[in-house]
Amino acid sequence: MAIEALKAAKLPEKVVPVCLDAAAIETYRAAELEASRAAADSLGARKEIPEALTAAVEAATIRFTLRALPRKTWTELLKSHPPRKDNLDDRKLGYNDATFYEALVRASIIDPVPSDAEWEQIDEVLIEGEWIRLVAAAQTLNLAGTKLPF
Repeated sequence: MAIEALKAAKLPEKVVPVCLDAAAIETYRAAELEASRAAADSLGARKEIPEALTAAVEAATIRFTLRALPRKTWTELLKSHPPRKDNLDDRKLGYNDATFYEALVRASIIDPVPSDAEWEQIDEVLIEGEWIRLVAAAQTLNLAGTKLPF
């Protein structure tokens, strides 16, 4: 038995950067598009994205590190969010989709770990697309199997 492998065992992790300033992102994307267009124009001067725009996006970004849950913890989390009896989608999924995803993301975030009050503040400015990225990362970490290269 490969007990030695247990010494190096680690749950998978993923960093998900989330920018909470949509205006900074849009300004950055506009500058990025302008730089791309200038690069495509052989006669145009090379255009760089101003450092101030990059700094603004960085300042408004939280880099969440998520870690997969141990199998037993995952199972307990599912059990603690049973499907609603009157909800066909829940019954198909096997859990309450109105409560499970938030619990999953919160349980998977290992750094930085927001307090309940901080999470409420984050939730006030978090757009659905960024939320979906966090949910997808947590689900992938917990549900994707390892594909060994041999």
